[in-house]
Amino acid sequence: MILLQKFLLRLTLIAFISQSMFLTTYGDTIVSTEGNINFDSNNDDANEMQINSTGLGVHMSNPSANLHVGGNAIISNQLVVGGTNNTSNSTLHVNGTIGYSVQSLNAGGNVISSSIVLADTSSGNASLILPKLSDSIGMQIIIKRTSLLNDIILSGGGGNIEGDSSKLIGSGNLAYFTLINTGTEWVYLNNSEAQLTYTISSSNIFLWWALEETSGNSISDKSGFGRGGNLTNSHLFSGNSVIGPLSNGLSLDDGQDTAIYSDGSIPNNAYTYALWTKINFGSEDTILNEPEINGSAGFVWASGNTLFHRSAFHKLSSGNYVTTQLNSTLSANTWYHIAATYDGTNLSLYLNGIYESGNTAASWASSTNIILTNPGLKDNTVANTDELKVYDKALLASEIHVIFGAGSP
Repeated sequence: MILLQKFLLRLTLIAFISQSMFLTTYGDTIVSTEGNINFDSNNDDANEMQINSTGLGVHMSNPSANLHVGGNAIISNQLVVGGTNNTSNSTLHVNGTIGYSVQSLNAGGNVISSSIVLADTSSGNASLILPKLSDSIGMQIIIKRTSLLNDIILSGGGGNIEGDSSKLIGSGNLAYFTLINTGTEWVYLNNSEAQLTYTISSSNIFLWWALEETSGNSISDKSGFGRGGNLTNSHLFSGNSVIGPLSNGLSLDDGQDTAIYSDGSIPNNAYTYALWTKINFGSEDTILNEPEINGSAGFVWASGNTLFHRSAFHKLSSGNYVTTQLNSTLSANTWYHIAATYDGTNLSLYLNGIYESGNTAASWASSTNIILTNPGLKDNTVANTDELKVYDKALLASEIHVIFGAGSP
């Protein structure tokens, strides 16, 4: 009697399980009689696959097509879309049309996320940032400008565009062009007009710190010349990484925090340095701790000494300093692009891609280090920095404008 009860109980459980799954078995064939079939392969109550009356969903509940994939799909052989025959014997054969998403971008900073981009520059310059090289190998992008006014500034998303870090497509044309990510850089497949008026050769870049790291104290150099650096004062990227105009940036929250390159070899005849910076005090706020002026060239956010106040400084071989001051004041908690150039005779200062002031300098006492530091205007000063670039020549005003446009927030 006990054995019979166990047998009946087992039959009942089997019947209950079979009924709850709505499955009926005929020989080796399983037929769904009603409802959906859900597959939870790792028993986490989240379906990895579902079959319903519409179709098959992979990583997708309630598929809305015969095959609905919620993620990446890899086809290891041939794929035919819209028909049953692969008449071209191609890896992908489409019987019908292909539709692409179109991204319309306006003036200001824009990250490209579509295969076709319409750039409207009617209200101002448009800064277009291509997807990161590592995330989009093989991707093709078509860019078409829809206004004759203003410029397009194109940057390579952490890589070069045919050897240049940025390109500027000037006003006065309706150019279009196609780019493809080769895995090492972006290259042009075609362009309607030779309108890429300003470029910055990667051969002139000396050091490029994107400051995208999120851990450790080592700084990588994206120039390709291996001029990385280190954070000092036990400062780490972890907990000090901030969102900058392009991607991650670095926060320095102590007057002793620095980022330093100290291999001894830096440009000694001409230079350009450019970076994005944001400080939690304005340049005209009260200064509690006077920043120390040292080194052969640099920029001072604020100083009680009018010679150095919001100025680029340049040390002559005599040991004296020459400076040139911004005409504009700097507000707290605002990203600014600062750039300074020296061509052997002239010192020039730029703010947000625009020339502000200049001075003459007959010589330069070149140094051996490149240092980013917290200016320490007050005890609780926080200085954020992004995209430090150093060149071994004095860039033109148009080239400074391209660098600024590539990260314009």
